[in-house]
Amino acid sequence: MKTIEGIKLLTISETAQVLGLCEHTIRRHIKSGKLNSVQLGQTFIKVSDICEKLGVETIDLSRFEEN
Repeated sequence: MKTIEGIKLLTISETAQVLGLCEHTIRRHIKSGKLNSVQLGQTFIKVSDICEKLGVETIDLSRFEEN
């Protein structure tokens, strides 16, 4: 997990773990526009976007170390 200007971002791998999907599926969701992502050397997905897609206010990120 990475935090930039107070915005929490997860990698594709971390997002796949949170959603219980494979990385390929996450990449397809990004390509189709179902998930938004940002490029900062590697691809990141905003935690707020993941919460919105899940219909929840927060998700447990305690298993991810912040870089």
